[in-house]
Amino acid sequence: MRQRLAAINRQFYRDVAQEFDRSRAKPWVGWQPLLPHVAALPPKPRVLDVGCGNGRFARYLIEQLGPIRYTGVDYSPEMLQMARERLPQAQLLARDLVNETPPGGPFDLVVCFGFLHHIPGYAQRQELVRALGRAVAPGGLLTFVTWRFADFERLSRRIVPWPEDLADAVEKNDFLLDWRRGAYALRYCHHCDAAEHQALVDASSLVEIASWCADGPGQRRQPLQPVAAAARERRVGAGRLQRLNVRRLPWPTDWAALFGAERPLVLEIGFGQGHFLLHLAQERPEANLVGLEISNRCLTRVERSVERQKLRQLRLVHSMAETALQFLFTPASIDEVHVNFPDPWFRKRHGHRRLMQRNTLDLLVNRLRPGADLYLATDIRAYADMSHELLAATPGLDNRLDAPWVGSLPGRVVTRYERVAREEGRCCYFMVWRRNESPPPPAPRAKELPMPHVVLQSPLSLEAIRARFEPLQWHSGATHVTCSRVFLGERSLLFDVYVKEANIDQHLALLLLERQNRPGEFTLQPAMYGHPRATEGLHLAANALADWLLSLDDGTVLLGRKTRGTGPEG
Repeated sequence: MRQRLAAINRQFYRDVAQEFDRSRAKPWVGWQPLLPHVAALPPKPRVLDVGCGNGRFARYLIEQLGPIRYTGVDYSPEMLQMARERLPQAQLLARDLVNETPPGGPFDLVVCFGFLHHIPGYAQRQELVRALGRAVAPGGLLTFVTWRFADFERLSRRIVPWPEDLADAVEKNDFLLDWRRGAYALRYCHHCDAAEHQALVDASSLVEIASWCADGPGQRRQPLQPVAAAARERRVGAGRLQRLNVRRLPWPTDWAALFGAERPLVLEIGFGQGHFLLHLAQERPEANLVGLEISNRCLTRVERSVERQKLRQLRLVHSMAETALQFLFTPASIDEVHVNFPDPWFRKRHGHRRLMQRNTLDLLVNRLRPGADLYLATDIRAYADMSHELLAATPGLDNRLDAPWVGSLPGRVVTRYERVAREEGRCCYFMVWRRNESPPPPAPRAKELPMPHVVLQSPLSLEAIRARFEPLQWHSGATHVTCSRVFLGERSLLFDVYVKEANIDQHLALLLLERQNRPGEFTLQPAMYGHPRATEGLHLAANALADWLLSLDDGTVLLGRKTRGTGPEG
């Protein structure tokens, strides 16, 4: 029976491969909730895509994350050939997983999209998920999808009767569905109900961290595919969580998807040794807690405590506060913020580094929900005076205290900085302000742009361009770009670039690549090293470097430019 059902699907893909490929050209909406989890994986993650089809998930992942080490598996020669044409560097394997086992790994990410419903037999589906779970590396993820098409009228109308010799042999919820695009064809699909979905989750022997539904009613773009999905993670020891970084998280981040639940969002900026944040996590199990910190030593130390205490509702992010507020959080999305003993940055030339300044405070207030509280603590009187002046001048905030500050707050855990301050005889100043209903300060959410791309034609060789190079600087408004060095490769030049913008700094590389079979033509584009983000500053850098290349020789011409803006001011 299994072989007959598998044969139906092999014939299906032989008959309608081209039409099926055209129907799978765009990214699937169900991948978006996975991104926060995938962003925490190591650089260049090892990815196994079971039932890879035309490779569209690999293309989506490369666009979102940069380089990956990808292995795709499919039993359709027709679909694999399409994938090979689009992913020439990928490892693509022809394997019939109805009769064979999947690759053994280890892989940082294992995905099974749109494939489990083609595996005949309840026990066989469980065994496949069990094998995929074993292929997940420590700290890695398994994500699989099940399909509940029979619950929806439009898809149920595509169910056709089984032939008489199969009708009594197939299992419950096994169906034949017709295909109506181009050639008419039939495919075997299994409707996976909630009970079987949970049984598959259990079969993986991993720890469930999230689940979600995609498509289905209410999804205007694809109303025909109600799908349930689960993401799972294998962890080392007590359960290691991968470190999150503002450069790798989606902009903005779907925090409910990352935590696996919609709960109040609480933020601590600069958690240091983590005493306050860890105590808060114990006291607030009903909240999703995010801690921001730039010290790797502090991050590592607190991560160990989070793992040891199994604080699954707490995640740590390596980021400057301004960058996280600008890119990770949406307006009116934060329910509570704590700032404990921030660095005062006394020297005048360091004033721009202070957390409490007008632009950053306006951005923070913009991200607070009405009714959200902002708690600030410091042991520096001058910093307290300056902060109170800023807070009092902010229309979106109301002071919850009867005075500018108090010397203590009931129930507050004593942090190391507070203890040291009191031992040395310094007073502590605690402030509490609440977001009111007035319109927030203007702080538009930054939108990530497409990656810049420039095509040039030049009589100059790569060696000649490198010989003409000298350190370059450009600026436009508050954005500054420095190109300090260039390196010659076999068919490319790599430009070392530093981009400083109002709320984010990026150290990245721009590549000038010789185009294959097109002598004298070059493509200028970001290298994926370091996970560059397509900000206005990156586009400024690409435009500026392209203009410099054009200036080197009158014979250099622009063939195409996909960038924002035209170039720097000077």
